[in-house]
Amino acid sequence: MKAIKKMMYSVMAIMVLSTMAMASNTAPTFRVTEVSNAKKVRLEVISTDTKANMQIIDENEVVLFDQIVEHTFFKTLNLENLPNGDYRLVLTTTTRIITQPFHLEANKAVVNEDFRKEYFLPIIRQNEDFVDVSVLNKQLANVEVSIRNESGEEIFSEIFRNQLKVERRYDVSTLERGIYTLRMKTSAKTIYKELMIK
Repeated sequence: MKAIKKMMYSVMAIMVLSTMAMASNTAPTFRVTEVSNAKKVRLEVISTDTKANMQIIDENEVVLFDQIVEHTFFKTLNLENLPNGDYRLVLTTTTRIITQPFHLEANKAVVNEDFRKEYFLPIIRQNEDFVDVSVLNKQLANVEVSIRNESGEEIFSEIFRNQLKVERRYDVSTLERGIYTLRMKTSAKTIYKELMIK
């Protein structure tokens, strides 16, 4: 009996450690720091699980810098040629979006980590007659889910209000054959997924 208990505890420990290892692979370290007396910022990205996308976006939603980042990334960006104003750095991985606003003044960049936000991207999976949707909604913002047919006509819609974790399984077995579009809108992004109903 003791041997069985010991083996069960060992298996449980391995499962916990592997889960922690997988979790650490999907949570990158993302740092943005000011460079003293200069319109510059230092970027540091460590441990991205896959390729990530790094962008600088201005207050008019214009992308000024766009680079693919793999595993580890260090760079100092000279922002001298940009006008004073508000900007944000955006790191997008396969599972999340991290935004870090910053402000440019005459001779410096001002970064306040208190304004950093992290959004989790929704997961949408179709499996035969069912579509599963899931998203961690840390901002407790509204999450909208809708399904449209090939003509663009909305055939279903649902709004989740103030829910930390949105999980839902939709039965699509009664839909006519064809191509449908599932739209899931969160505070971070709107995701579209094509559904094939056979």
